[in-house]
Amino acid sequence: MIVLSHRGLDLERREQLAENSLAAFRWAATQGFGIELDLQITKESELIVAHDATTEHWSQGKVKKNWFDLSGAELAELENNWGPLCRLKEALGLANEFPSAMLAIHLKGQNQNDTFTKALAKSLLPQRNIFQRILIFDLKVSTAGFLRKACPGIGLAPSVAHAFDVQRFQSVAHGTLFAPQDILGQDGPYNWVWLDEWDRAAVDGKSKALYEETITTFQNNGFMVAVISPELHKAEKHQDAESLEALEKRWREILKLKPHAVCTDYPARFSAFSKVG
Repeated sequence: MIVLSHRGLDLERREQLAENSLAAFRWAATQGFGIELDLQITKESELIVAHDATTEHWSQGKVKKNWFDLSGAELAELENNWGPLCRLKEALGLANEFPSAMLAIHLKGQNQNDTFTKALAKSLLPQRNIFQRILIFDLKVSTAGFLRKACPGIGLAPSVAHAFDVQRFQSVAHGTLFAPQDILGQDGPYNWVWLDEWDRAAVDGKSKALYEETITTFQNNGFMVAVISPELHKAEKHQDAESLEALEKRWREILKLKPHAVCTDYPARFSAFSKVG
């Protein structure tokens, strides 16, 4: 099973590295973890690694500009003040340097347009040798179809969630969420699924988790399965992220189902737990 470090982070590291930074990714790779990352695009179609659509979080609230409005010169000036950003080409280089490292690339719904997806395909094509270790997730059907033709052999996944989570968060996700039945049984472009869960659903008066009812079904239908650990939705008050004790209880349930990958903010703890839990 692949343990993916969410944005290259480990919240229990003594020395905290900036999220989505090359230094964080290098640390994760040296520990044997995969890397989950987010992409944005500049005015000159350079793909950079950043979670938010603007520079506000990265610049600690000092500058709020859209990444796609920034020229190379403007970006360089900002980096002089706030430190270097990681480029996609650098993350791909790291994957080549560490043959066991997997990259899980989050392509957000608002970025799934012709300019962005063509720039992504152009960056990926020279990396055919590591396509089996690249997963692009949160994809609309049309985007996945384009990438399937442009980059055959690469991992492509929709984000699959409870039907009630789809209803609650679809607008925020810009139309990228699917219920399990939307993907199962269809001859689509996906070979992975990315299971996302904001909390446990109340079904027939009982608390019920998404993963338990879907991992085996997707695997039996030929999909590779990646799941997110509940602490990634701690801000939404996921019940299983209230404490490390609750989290480890849920990890035990997830491990029994043997997903292909798990994305977590605690990769070292999860990895150790998976060996003894």
